[in-house]
Amino acid sequence: MDFEQAYRELLEHQTALGHKRAEEMADKDRQHAERMFLQWVWWPGFQSFANLYPEYAVRDYKDGKRYIDFAYIHEPWRIAIEIDGISSHLRDISQEQFADHLRRQNHLIIDRWNLLRFAYQDVKEHPRACLQMIQQLIGRLTAEPTLDLQDERAVEREILRFAYGVGRPITVRDVMTLCHLGAHAASAHLKRLVDEGWLEVASGTTRRISSYRMHPSRANVRL
Repeated sequence: MDFEQAYRELLEHQTALGHKRAEEMADKDRQHAERMFLQWVWWPGFQSFANLYPEYAVRDYKDGKRYIDFAYIHEPWRIAIEIDGISSHLRDISQEQFADHLRRQNHLIIDRWNLLRFAYQDVKEHPRACLQMIQQLIGRLTAEPTLDLQDERAVEREILRFAYGVGRPITVRDVMTLCHLGAHAASAHLKRLVDEGWLEVASGTTRRISSYRMHPSRANVRL
């Protein structure tokens, strides 16, 4: 499935659930920040919109309804992702609106949301850096390492956490982005984790492996 098809299905699914804000999102200009985020940041890293919800409604401290630009929910953790443009968040905002904006952010954190904010400019000009921040957060949101993992090298523990939490096969490119590694080093870590029985080959050939996934025997291990 390519991005355009996945994007249409995402909006259709949200609309079918009665999410009116998703309908509004579908009518916006193609270069709007939310669509740009999906196409340039999220899709290259995950190739799926599973567990990602645009314009996600939450109750605020006044018992009203607010919307998160994107919510990524993979129990027991939740990530709120906001895309901020200068014109809408700074230039035309009053003191009271600014204070309310900060209260909203604080209450998300109190309600156990993990919050990431990206400037429109960064989404447009530095999408890979935005993706890297998301991947790093996902890689750290799993539970504390089990005893079996205490002696694992730190970088490989991060790879395992990411593979456990991301919900799809991972690639050498994922590890390069997540751990700031070159292709050779990323491949070496993945091979060692396969040899040790933590990962298995998901696709590709012996000479050219395309992706990896958690080994079935480790599927229920909490990392």
